Amino acid sequence: MLLTLTRRLGDDAHTPGSLLIGAQTYSTIELPWRDDKPDESCVPHGDYELHPYQSPEKGLVYRLHAPALGVYGFGEVPPGGRSAIEIHPGNWARQSLGCILIGWAAGELFDEECGRMMPAVLQSDAAMLYVRRLLGATDTHQLTITGY
Repeated sequence: MLLTLTRRLGDDAHTPGSLLIGAQTYSTIELPWRDDKPDESCVPHGDYELHPYQSPEKGLVYRLHAPALGVYGFGEVPPGGRSAIEIHPGNWARQSLGCILIGWAAGELFDEECGRMMPAVLQSDAAMLYVRRLLGATDTHQLTITGY
């Protein structure tokens, strides 16, 4: 299945986006672009393979793999490469180490860590459950990231 993530310009703390899977659109939130720094930046635009991965902490998630872009979902990671970039549940960009967090809608939620309302994706666990049903636990898919 082909997935398309279209990013929009955010601020210095987050990058919002829309992920199209089949006929369903999900909201996403990521870290902002910070020169592709591991654990601090969203990943580069481009084409990725998306592989199912059973995370010990998050259950079934989907890992991005595109060696040409320096992103590795499996195997040995060369110096300067990034690994373990996933689509997984979460609400705020700060909960991502370069990953893509998914929800049913974009909005704001009170973030106890900073004590104020922050941009977020909503109903993340429910959205991820639906994505798991669509993508399954064994097939590889294609993801294209575009935008801003």
